Order: sequence, then structure tokens, then C-alpha cells
Amino acid sequence: MSRREIAEHLDIAQGTLSDIERGRIRVNAADLLRFAAALGKSALYFLPGVATSDLSDTEQTLVALFREFDEPWQTNILGTVRNQLILYKQTKALEAMPEADKEEAAYDLVLLFLSMPTYFLSRRRAEIRDRTYEMVYLVGRFLEMNGLKFGRDEQGRPYFDTTN
Repeated sequence: MSRREIAEHLDIAQGTLSDIERGRIRVNAADLLRFAAALGKSALYFLPGVATSDLSDTEQTLVALFREFDEPWQTNILGTVRNQLILYKQTKALEAMPEADKEEAAYDLVLLFLSMPTYFLSRRRAEIRDRTYEMVYLVGRFLEMNGLKFGRDEQGRPYFDTTN
């Protein structure tokens, strides 16, 4: 969002926004909350040191690294972390179970893990899938020239027919 768009969204002049950014004009709590909402941030974002003062060094490092990603990547990372937390909690619950119940619960946990989306690939999943299909297709054409049958199914996915 540009400064002009922010100023328009907040219904203030661009010069006023610039003066606020430079500390020439103080803002009250209500205005701070408006700015935070307009930018999709927490009000603590605008208070240096306050947002991280109660965080450990490891947590501060994690926040600093997280902020280096653009928003779509941050969303993907959050999804992955949420899934990891689910798996962590399920693993802890599994460890506390009686031995007789652990085997089935472990299978359920593996199924849960396998069903979770791969967030880091989701941004370009279709492109990666198409390139992978094309690579497999090219390999298939080579193998077909050497006597192995190759084709694509109804969804366009490549397959090999190993029947003679």
C-alpha cells in the first residue's frame, strides 16, 4: 500500500502522514489503532521494543526472520506451523496412551501427517505439477521409443504401462 493510499484510507493529507512518520505530529491511541487496522498490523507494531520485550532471544529471532518473508509466504509458514503444532499435540497425546492403544493411534497420526498440505509448494503448486508432468512425459517418450508404453490419464497425468 502506498503512502497516498494510506493517507486516503485514513482520510488525512499525505503531508500529515509524513509528519506523523517523522515524529513531528503525535498520534493518540485511537489514531494508532486506526493506522494499525489500515495496515493490517497490531498496534504494538508501532511501538518499538514493546512488542518483543517479553519474548526470549529465540522468539525475537523467529519474529525477525518471519518479518523478512512477504505476506503470502508468511501465510504459508503460519499454516505449516499450525500443522506442526497439531502433530506435536497429537504426538504428546500418543505418548501418554496405554501401550495397547498406541499402534492404532500412531497409524492415525501418520495419516494425519500425510493429509496435511505442503504449504511451501502451494504458491506455485500448479506450475510445479505441470513442469513435473512435462518432465515425466519427456522421459516417457524416451522410454516409449525403447519399447515401454506411455500415456496420460483423463486428468493429464502421465503413466507407464508395464504390461506386455
